[in-house]
Amino acid sequence: MSYLKILHLSHTGLEYDSRIQKAMNTCVKNGLECSFYDLGYSNNFNNLVISGHLPYFWGKIRDKVGGVLKRIKPDIIHAHDIYAAEICRELEASFIFDSHENWLEPPKHPYRNPLLRYIKHKGLDKFSEWCKEIITETPTLTVNETILELYKKYAKHVYLLPNYITLEESKNIDFKPKSREVAYVYIGNDYPNRAYFRNIDRLVKLFLTGKYGRLTLITNKKLKLNEYVSVQRFMSHKELLNYLTQFTVGLLYYEPCRDHHYFLANKFSEYAHAGLCILYVKSLTNVSRILGDLGIGVEAEDLERTLKDLKDKGEYLKEKGEETRRFAVKNLIWELYEDNILKAYKQV
Repeated sequence: MSYLKILHLSHTGLEYDSRIQKAMNTCVKNGLECSFYDLGYSNNFNNLVISGHLPYFWGKIRDKVGGVLKRIKPDIIHAHDIYAAEICRELEASFIFDSHENWLEPPKHPYRNPLLRYIKHKGLDKFSEWCKEIITETPTLTVNETILELYKKYAKHVYLLPNYITLEESKNIDFKPKSREVAYVYIGNDYPNRAYFRNIDRLVKLFLTGKYGRLTLITNKKLKLNEYVSVQRFMSHKELLNYLTQFTVGLLYYEPCRDHHYFLANKFSEYAHAGLCILYVKSLTNVSRILGDLGIGVEAEDLERTLKDLKDKGEYLKEKGEETRRFAVKNLIWELYEDNILKAYKQV
């Protein structure tokens, strides 16, 4: 691919999304010049302006991006979310859309504040409508098979780019001895219930009884639980992968909902490469398709019974974890899909 200047544009900073850094590394590896700019979403006011598409202030953010484009003069903008993509469209810039989630049918969080809920939901309706137009006109990347299938109904050039870890990250994992007892782990700020499509409240309550083993929550929330459910703060990605290896089972269990059909959490790849058996709710279509019998899929009504059955099956779960690790190294790797970035650029 001939020399190109690529500007990676996102609503959040690099520290919030490893996918952006991996995409930039892929660009540099292929001889492309990269730069990055974020829209300032971590600022609470900008967050509301961007997600609600508040006209006057949205225009101010768009004009700032326009100034960046005049200064950097990129050949292609790699827009990492619908907000960045819409700004590129309004500025009539050459870009691709990297859809990190399903923007045609985005989940709507039931905000308690009625004004906030109105602004956010109205913004989601706009961006959902614009997403259809953007993917019809623009080369698009997305993160899993079910979103890919949905987008292909409208998009001519749409490519799969799952947010798996890199081969180097996988090879550098420092494996620790497993505990004798079955040990469970969950990554995320989802307890108490953060969003209806990531509700793990009932799962945690089961472990708090002490009947099913021990659970570690890796979260930035300050929680006081008990001896059966402990809390570990977030750490660097390398430290996280090493830390995970001591556990037996990685949890991808949420209360089932229809939005799970388009969901594939980053922790899925991390659990797999760390050699954990993955217990997941069957409403997670992508996990079910990829893992099949390698993982343990459960319906909501079977969760408690399944945890009870697994309590004394440590060796069985460790073997499944080792098998999952071997599968992950061959199949769940960023490098297997990164050429799709270049394919998308060529369509601009």
